[in-house]
Amino acid sequence: MKKRLQKNTIEYRNYLFIFMLIGMAILYSVFFMHYTSYDFEQHNKVAEWIEQGNFNMEEAKDADIYLHILSYPLYHILTALASFVLRIDMHTAMAIVLTIANVVMVVLVRWSMLYLTKTDNAKYRYFIDLVSCTSTIFVNMVSPLNEYRYYARQGAANPIHNPTIMVVKPFGILALVIFCQLLLNYKKQQYEIKEYVLFSVILSVGCVAKPSLLMVLLPAMGLLVLKEIICDKALKLAIYMFLAVSPSLITLIMQFLFVNAYSEELATQVVIGGFSGFTIQEIFLCSFTSFPVVFCAFSWKALKEDRNYQVAILTLIIGWLQMFFLTQGSAGNYSWGYIIGIQMATIVSLVCTVKYKYHPIRKGIIWLVYAYQVICGIKYMDIAFHNMKFWF
Repeated sequence: MKKRLQKNTIEYRNYLFIFMLIGMAILYSVFFMHYTSYDFEQHNKVAEWIEQGNFNMEEAKDADIYLHILSYPLYHILTALASFVLRIDMHTAMAIVLTIANVVMVVLVRWSMLYLTKTDNAKYRYFIDLVSCTSTIFVNMVSPLNEYRYYARQGAANPIHNPTIMVVKPFGILALVIFCQLLLNYKKQQYEIKEYVLFSVILSVGCVAKPSLLMVLLPAMGLLVLKEIICDKALKLAIYMFLAVSPSLITLIMQFLFVNAYSEELATQVVIGGFSGFTIQEIFLCSFTSFPVVFCAFSWKALKEDRNYQVAILTLIIGWLQMFFLTQGSAGNYSWGYIIGIQMATIVSLVCTVKYKYHPIRKGIIWLVYAYQVICGIKYMDIAFHNMKFWF
């Protein structure tokens, strides 16, 4: 009997994840060495400008540099540094930085899923490995509901044409997990100043990577802190959190002032359909195909009990409102927070399928829907790779 049980027990090994991670690194390095886009060209132009050390704004204007990009320079500094230190061209430096960013994101998604589920079940751990390694690939559920679009007009969880969105995402998943842990620690009367400092640094650096992260995550976290104040009179928590987010808020204000001074990208308008120009019906059809896992895995129990789930869903809702009801300047800049929200909410929803009891058929459907999104993501990358496009 014992021998039979031993045969039926699945023993978890890290090898599969290591092989997949190496495969992801090779995939992204090959992809980014070959692929280029208008966004890449503009952002690399800024990186070249930084490497040259000439910070004259008038000369930047003459060089056709989009000055608002200079307000969030983390990607550009990293790429310029890689180019300078390794003595390589800017496109190769870009490929290295973005490959590292995506690999780091995979590792952090795996860490966060293991941390949130705390599962020792080998089957679930292999599932987490697969989700983490595909978390930077999946896109929308391509179907007649969204007119078979992969990205155009609706966004996607993993756009491949914009470097700054890839660099900021690791900070988003870290900020989510640490924020919720801080709330839990407060309930236990445990105050570690170094944890608040770490949280503050992550938010501030994330803001320098792309302010879109703070524009969706800060309101979501603020609503949860407000709930704690109302329900538990947690004024000390509010003070700690305010002090922790103050550096990133100051950074965000400075970014807005800079953009306002050097470009017209702050020309925000409230428009139903937002940048995409969708009708109300198109908005909801597009939403279902953009984050079907969130719809299929929705759980009232998780919404009541799980702070990570609450923050992720709030982030998605705030990003959704910005995407479809606001426009900004000459581009769909409000879409980026929505894109961050899609990825975050999808990952946390998949965490729920491990943490909470779902009917096996429902769980199977959720996992199949996600698998189809991954297939769509692979197809999206393939089309982009061979056609140098992203808007389709």
